[in-house]
Amino acid sequence: MIIEENKCGVCGEAASKRCHNCKQVWYCCRDHQVLDWKSQHKKQCKEMAKSAKEGAATIPKQRPEQQQRGKKTPCIHGHIIGSADMAMIEEFLEEFTAQYNAAPSGKMMESIFIAQRATNDKYAAVWQSSKMLKYAASHEIAMGTQDILDLEGGDRDEDYERKALQHSRGAAAFAYFFEQYIAVEVNHTQSSYNSMKMSELFRADMHTLVQFLRKRIPCSCLKQKRKEVKSVVKMGRCCHRECGLPNRMTAKNTMVYCTKCKQANYCSRQCQEADWKMHKHLCEGIQTQQAEFALKQKAAASVKDLIAFGKAMCSEEDSNPSEMVPQTSFLDEVCDSTEERNEFLDEMIGSLLRMANESKEGSESESSNKQS
Repeated sequence: MIIEENKCGVCGEAASKRCHNCKQVWYCCRDHQVLDWKSQHKKQCKEMAKSAKEGAATIPKQRPEQQQRGKKTPCIHGHIIGSADMAMIEEFLEEFTAQYNAAPSGKMMESIFIAQRATNDKYAAVWQSSKMLKYAASHEIAMGTQDILDLEGGDRDEDYERKALQHSRGAAAFAYFFEQYIAVEVNHTQSSYNSMKMSELFRADMHTLVQFLRKRIPCSCLKQKRKEVKSVVKMGRCCHRECGLPNRMTAKNTMVYCTKCKQANYCSRQCQEADWKMHKHLCEGIQTQQAEFALKQKAAASVKDLIAFGKAMCSEEDSNPSEMVPQTSFLDEVCDSTEERNEFLDEMIGSLLRMANESKEGSESESSNKQS
């Protein structure tokens, strides 16, 4: 690694951290250190440490722009960096991973929710911010992508490949969980978590895993890998816990899905029928969530219409309220009859008229006070 002292070995920015072993290479953050270690520094670290101990000349100094001409800077795969909150996010990810690994359930999906609850209070600022969760997701996507690229080395043993693949799967599942949490809990644009997809990512085949990561990175690092694994059959996991298939995995294009909740899939109709007694209550709960979510979305749209209606009434003194009533399908759903609908609208119009009058009276009062 050719690098100028106190400059990051990846991006060339000012650095405050350095390799603990050789003490020759500096980094601006832990993520760049990890990326550089996997891409090239791992092979050079021992030689650098030995050279430093012998008192030999250290690394020739070269400016970052010269370094980029000589050797390509490792790609960070779209990882969002430079945030003032990055230190907190790194600490959060370490704690979240530790809580996931320490979860007593042994089940991947239960463990990930246990980790969320365990870190919820300490890192409330992260869990309540879609921006910070996107940073966390981009970190996991970058790590998972680099793990896939590391498998290309010809000198990798089977144990290393197995661990790298499993780490990449876990990183993809974590990233997807953060995306789902943003949609369900923060932005409220989705009714429930897609737990089945998260579960499948933990056991994803190479085709599914590479495709998931490839869609989320702006670089072309996985373009060639995507072509190589395109012929690999995508696999899915049967929801029936007593399925006889190895790991309950089968070709995804042969699976059947629950047409009601659309979140459970099975290897066959037989497994689906056998699992119905267990799945029925979960299915009904998911459908209830979906129906309530759809109703809230329509209600929110109706509220926006009514607010616009109220503003129009406040601005137009001679307007006819009956002609300005917003036509919303939500009112038709919550009111059983035309009479109930008209009664609801009359009450709403009355409230809006009172609000308009109070607003005008307040404005007149302020005007008189200023004049006096």
